Amino acid sequence: MPFITEEIATKLPGASQETLAIASWPKPDKARDDKACASSMKLAFETVSFLRLKRHDLGVPATKKISVSACVKSKETRHTIESVLPLIKRMAQVESWAFIEDDATPQDALSGLVGKDLRLFLLLEGLVD
Repeated sequence: MPFITEEIATKLPGASQETLAIASWPKPDKARDDKACASSMKLAFETVSFLRLKRHDLGVPATKKISVSACVKSKETRHTIESVLPLIKRMAQVESWAFIEDDATPQDALSGLVGKDLRLFLLLEGLVD
């Protein structure tokens, strides 16, 4: 479909009329660089990666819902997690998520550190024999 792609590209706002085959790559717009958003998404992806890896290590099917508890040391990280929690829950198939205090370590859970101040607990009840 190179002809359709070419036609669409020349109709975009700010597009030059030269063909895509010889056009230069677009330059990033530094004014649109949102470091806070990038940081939030990085933490979300690290969290999802951790949960998917642990799920794989345990042999739990990707479609099976899991339960997670999280111990967060800073208010900033908790706020960040809360803002991206729907995304994390959808991408990692999390059924329930609970924030816990430092001294409330759950029994029968696999834990790990994500970032510098987020400890996750993957609750094992009902997941493994």
